[in-house]
Amino acid sequence: YDYSKKTIYEDNNFTMIFPMSTKEFIQEGDALNNCLGWNHYNEKVARQDCIVCFIRDKKDIDRPYVACEIRKGNNGHYRISQFLTYNNNSVHHSEPLINSYYTALAEYLNTL
Repeated sequence: YDYSKKTIYEDNNFTMIFPMSTKEFIQEGDALNNCLGWNHYNEKVARQDCIVCFIRDKKDIDRPYVACEIRKGNNGHYRISQFLTYNNNSVHHSEPLINSYYTALAEYLNTL
């Protein structure tokens, strides 16, 4: 994945932000109460083992919402391997906007 392209998938409600420092991983992990900052994800990204992005609601862009891990699948296309909100919980089916974003993002990644 070429980060220099800054490929960002967004819709009317959500966008993605790519962390650029260990500090950003730690801050997001603390805010979402997950292992993002402490499980060496910054090193995994640096080795290009995965892509990590933060999904944000455009109406509240500074508030952490979903941590997304993307990996290359066996078919050579990218796939979402984790898409988790607070406390490593899955996004609830009762939230149709983020579920719609997830589906569209997964379809988009399959084209890369």
